[in-house]
Amino acid sequence: MKQKKLAAADHFARSFLLDSFRIRGVERKETPPAGLVAALRSNDHLAPRHLVAFAVIAMLGETTVSELAEQEGIAVSTASLLITQLVDAGVVERREDPTDRRRSVVSVREGLRAESEALLEARLAPLRRVFDRFHKEQMDLVLEIFHALTEEVVHAARNESTPIPIEEPKNG
Repeated sequence: MKQKKLAAADHFARSFLLDSFRIRGVERKETPPAGLVAALRSNDHLAPRHLVAFAVIAMLGETTVSELAEQEGIAVSTASLLITQLVDAGVVERREDPTDRRRSVVSVREGLRAESEALLEARLAPLRRVFDRFHKEQMDLVLEIFHALTEEVVHAARNESTPIPIEEPKNG
């Protein structure tokens, strides 16, 4: 029985990885906002990691340094540096958090917001169409599995040899 379960897990893992490669291939063909492309080309210190940080900021609408660090799984100091470089490049703006003046809030610069939202909407639309076909319980299960996959991959990438304990599914 255990061998059959391992074979099924391997099949699903391989299928998931192949599909994720296909998705990444499509994402690479998308055109980021023109202002962001211009900023990336005109600043030697901006790299692909800045595009990722920009995408996270665009998706969250507005965020803090700590939230960006948590979302990307990076140190707060690294997130702060990325944000400073994106602010200096003119693609995001930082302002004081009105609810807590010790923090600052970061968002996509006004001139890039419409393009960023259009790109985000283009990425979200197919996901919404798929999720629309399923019940909430099914979507919750997909998210639970995806979060577990994400945590395991991040854990493995950090060369931590002990797998993350994952509860056995209740349905068996």
